[in-house]
Amino acid sequence: GLRIKQQAFIEATEAPGRRIYERPWDGIFGLSGLSKSAITGARPIWRTMMDEGVVTKKVFSIWLRRYSDSGENGGEIVFGGIDQEHFTGAHTYVDAEGPHNTFKINSFFVGKIDTKVCSKGCKVLVDSGSTYIRGPPNLIVKINKQIGIAADCSNYDKLSEFISFTIAAKTFTLTPRDGKVFAAIVKLITPDSLS
Repeated sequence: GLRIKQQAFIEATEAPGRRIYERPWDGIFGLSGLSKSAITGARPIWRTMMDEGVVTKKVFSIWLRRYSDSGENGGEIVFGGIDQEHFTGAHTYVDAEGPHNTFKINSFFVGKIDTKVCSKGCKVLVDSGSTYIRGPPNLIVKINKQIGIAADCSNYDKLSEFISFTIAAKTFTLTPRDGKVFAAIVKLITPDSLS
C-alpha cells in the first residue's frame, strides 16, 4: 500500500440529485493535478501523492467493470503504474497539460460521419468522476443531432451508431453496448482554456 502523510478527508453524508443513488458507490476520489480544490480548498489526493514522492511514476490507471457484469469488484485504480491483468494491446499515452490534465483530440465521428466539431483539434479532459461526455453547447447540439437520440432517450435501445474520436493518431470507439453514454452527451459551459 501507499502511505500518505498530509491529506484532508471529507465524508459526504448527503448528495444532491438522484444520479448518485442509482448505483452503489464507494466514494469519490480527487484525481486533479490542481494544488487545491476550487470548492473545498483541500489538496486532491493525487497531488498529495506527487508532492510527497509517494509514486515514482506520475501515472495512474483506472479499470472499470461493466456494471451488469457479475462479481464484487467494480473496478480498480493503480497509482504509479498499470495493472497488466486488465488490458490487452498497447496503451496510448498523451501529455496532459495544465491543472485539469487536458489533452487534444483530432476528430469526433458518429458512425462513419465526421462531425467536424474537432477538425482543428479540441482540448478535452477525462473526468473519472463522471460518466458523461460534456462540451460546449454548440458542439454538443451538433453531435447529439447526428447521433439521433431523442431528448428523453426513448429511442436509446434502437441506436446502432457508434461514436469515435482520435487521440494521438489512434481511434477510440464507443458503441451503444458501452453504456448510455450517448444519452449523456450533455452541454457544459467550459472555461476558455477548455473550449
